[in-house]
Order: sequence, then structure tokens, then C-alpha cells
Amino acid sequence: MAEQSVCVAITPEVAGVRIGHGFPIQINGSTQDGTFLAPSYPASATLSALRVVTLNSSNQWVYADKDTSGHINTAIALLTTAVNSGSSVRPVLQGLVADSSWSWSLDTLLWLGANGLLTQTPPTTGFLRQLATIVSPTQINFNPQEGISL
Repeated sequence: MAEQSVCVAITPEVAGVRIGHGFPIQINGSTQDGTFLAPSYPASATLSALRVVTLNSSNQWVYADKDTSGHINTAIALLTTAVNSGSSVRPVLQGLVADSSWSWSLDTLLWLGANGLLTQTPPTTGFLRQLATIVSPTQINFNPQEGISL
């Protein structure tokens, strides 16, 4: 039997996508490099750049946390800029993200840590959730996977 491949295109018209077991998210846009952005929602507090966020019950961005059981399989995204409380932002749902301040080791994966931090050390408490592969010391491919309870 010949090997076949399938290509699926996600366009801005796709709506109501549920990522993991999280909130329904409308993928309503991507950057020129193919990075998919979440819809715009306000921040629940002042949030730092390069942290992982999820939506709370009020549809506001909050830090995702490996010790919050409700975050194990919720939709998550990565902030590329800091945001003030109440201001709206569109974090990255999936795709390439670069930052010159990073210095990741190439031989490991990135995991969700406490308070939205990316970490190369797999957590030993809470849950384990792979977030990204490392492309270079300053670039990652953000592609969150489902979590595993520890």
C-alpha cells in the first residue's frame, strides 16, 4: 500500500476550536510566519512577557501554573509582550517564538512551571505539560501538549 499524506489548512474562518479540554478558542488570525494567535482578551492583572497564560472563568488572561489542577488541559498561550491589568492582548497559541534574552539548551524540551514560567526542568509535582521544542538557544516552537498528572 502506498503511503499517503494529508495536509490540513487552518484558516481565519475556523471558529469554535476547542484546544485540549480548555475554553473554546477562535483561531482568528496568524502572523506571516504561520504563528497562530489567540483572540484578544483582557489581562486579569499585570502580566510579564514570555509567560504562559490561560483564560479564567471571566475570560481574562491569567498565568497558567503546573500546580493548578484546573490548568492541566486548558487552552494555553504564550505572551510575547507584557500587558497591563485590563488591557487586551493576543498571545501565541502555536508557532515559532524568538527572544534574544533566551539561552535554551538544545537537548531538552520546555515544560510549564509555576506562575506561567517556561522551564527545561520537568516538574516533579502538580502535572507535567510539554510546551515547546527548542529550535535554537533563542527560538522555540511553541506547541503545547496535554498534561499528565504526577
